[in-house]
Amino acid sequence: MTGLVDLDNKFIMPDFFNIDILENLPIHKHVYGQPMDPDPKTLYWTEYQYAEGMISFARKLYIEYPEVAKYIVSYMKTLFPNVLFDYQRVGLLKTRGDVTPHCDESNRKCCINIGIKNSSSAITKTSKLKVPEYTRELFEEVCASNRCQDGSAYLLDTSSVHEVISLDLTVNRYLFTYGFGRSFEEIYSQYNGI
Repeated sequence: MTGLVDLDNKFIMPDFFNIDILENLPIHKHVYGQPMDPDPKTLYWTEYQYAEGMISFARKLYIEYPEVAKYIVSYMKTLFPNVLFDYQRVGLLKTRGDVTPHCDESNRKCCINIGIKNSSSAITKTSKLKVPEYTRELFEEVCASNRCQDGSAYLLDTSSVHEVISLDLTVNRYLFTYGFGRSFEEIYSQYNGI
């Protein structure tokens, strides 16, 4: 296993979610390793810049869209009926361009991502490498490539080195995301598709 498992491809976008908001949220720049706003009052993109791309998170969807966040949790419960989910932890994820190999910060050990718009415009490369073992050459030797589709969900090991390779540098790719402070293996063991 290389740190990514396809879970399901039957997610249906709720018709009460206006997808146009994805393009219109304000952007706050963030430097990897710096503290984040612990208690945001509005929904905004926290944007990480990379040399050839960016990745952004809108971490608290429930602030402005609680019904959507609850809908996402209901869907995830069909995949992981024994995992306790908190609708206040559902977020949005946006990538554009290439996101260089990295491990996530803030105790985000794994996540469920659900493709919602332009999901197939990038390839996610994953590994089981931890940072001290990481070299670009080794990563390329052991990584696996996956391409998400709109309406598909997958579990990603974000505590291991992973990257995003864009297939169109001009397109923003959007996903719902739910991060865990628990290991990929622990969450995957609860998957009802096993």
